[in-house]
Amino acid sequence: MIIIGSLSIPFPAGFDANVSYKKLAAKTILRSKNGTGIMASRWKKLGVTLSGTGWLPDGLDSIDEDALVDVHSTGYLSTASASNVITIPRVFRTDDFAPKGQAVVDNVMVETSAVMAGQIATLGVIAGATQYHVLYCPIISSFINTVDRSYDESSNTWSWTIEAEEQ
Repeated sequence: MIIIGSLSIPFPAGFDANVSYKKLAAKTILRSKNGTGIMASRWKKLGVTLSGTGWLPDGLDSIDEDALVDVHSTGYLSTASASNVITIPRVFRTDDFAPKGQAVVDNVMVETSAVMAGQIATLGVIAGATQYHVLYCPIISSFINTVDRSYDESSNTWSWTIEAEEQ
């Protein structure tokens, strides 16, 4: 279930939910006098677009679009390592969308356990694994950019889209 601030979007309002992420950054490539590229970066943040369709209105009028809210996403991100001990780079959900462990064995993903200690996931060792991944659903402290909605009378469904950017 997607949670935005104190609003939980229930299944009947978001049964066809989608999540997409976009990296936001203030960066550019500078060039030295011989043409060598030098990356200049000041910050990196995450943008998220949430959308869904449902049979009920979504309740999005209760969101204060001028305030900072926590967006509890249902779209998994992942970070990988050759080690089975991996630090998750941002705040993540610990409810029904808790982190999951995966190991790569012969180019096949194999599920493994994930034991959490703060931001650090220790994944169960799998024989023959060449890489480990920890999948997590982020909680993004965000400002809401847009809230768009539409109603389709022919199918009696509501559609909604929210765009947010990490603080």
